[in-house]
This record gives sequence, structure tokens and C-alpha cells, in this order.
Amino acid sequence: MFNNKFLVVDVEKSGLDETIHSVLSIGACLLDTELNIINQQYWLVKPKNPYYYTEEALKINGFKKNEDFSRHEPISAVVQKFHSQFAQGSVIPIFAGWNPHFDARFTQDLYRITGLQWPFSYRYFDIQTLACFSSRGDKVTLHSELKKYNKKVSHNALQDCIDEAFLLNIYRKELLN
Repeated sequence: MFNNKFLVVDVEKSGLDETIHSVLSIGACLLDTELNIINQQYWLVKPKNPYYYTEEALKINGFKKNEDFSRHEPISAVVQKFHSQFAQGSVIPIFAGWNPHFDARFTQDLYRITGLQWPFSYRYFDIQTLACFSSRGDKVTLHSELKKYNKKVSHNALQDCIDEAFLLNIYRKELLN
């Protein structure tokens, strides 16, 4: 169907500004050219600064002010694993997600911290834009779209990626038929 694979990424963060806030978890699903999930990964990330967070971000992502980050992996380890899973080979997948520019900014910051070069193109595939076409311009959120299809709504980086891949398949069928 498509010439390229897609990498759906969701990042849970401690706030909206990648220069001061931290990535707390990363979910990623690699989709083949038929949009089937062929690899999925989830990492808990040790925050670069555990003292900078917004109440709103914690309310959304479910992490706590006094979260025990001892089971979270160091940034360098997570980026190495992410890179080896998804950014190797002759054809790098297209970075995708629900508003992927936002997640890409935080993921790029992790690459910057570890000194690795960002391997993905400057073009991203925005699933939320497809949702807007599908909904004929109605205001859409990931959760409102999932409810249309009786999907359980949670807020976890990996589950969000799985749900976004599910929606991507639905929009593909709607828009290409």
C-alpha cells in the first residue's frame, strides 16, 4: 500500500517545554507498508530534571510529583535502544503520531542530550490531520476519536501509539475508498 514504513511515537512529558521539562516515557510502534504493527516498544525514562513539571502534565500522564524514578532507564540507554530498534537500515521509517511535531521536539532533545544525530526526516505524518478530514472539520481529540469506535481510553505512551495505529488504519480505509 505505502512505499515506506511508519513509526508511530508518543511521549509522556512533565510539561510542554522540551528545554526545561522531561520525557517520562516513550511508546513506539513500527508499522509495515500495510500499516500493521510489526514492532512495539515502551520505555520509562529517567527525567533530565525531575523538579520541573506542570500539574496539568502530571494530571494527563498519570505520573506523580513524588514518582520513584529508580526503575526508569537513563536517557542514553533509552535513546540507544530506540535508535537500534527504529532508526537502522537503508530506509528510515516516517515519524508519525497524533500531533507528531510535539513528540518529535522532545525526542530530538533526547537525541541532542546523548549526542546522536536525529535520523528522521523533517517531514512528519500527522494522524490528527487525518482525523480532522474524517470528522469533516469537527474538533477532534485522540480520546473523542477512540470513543467513536468503542475503544477503551487510557493515557499511556505505548497504548496511545497502538490506538493511533488503529485510527490510521480506519482513516486509510475511509479516505482511500
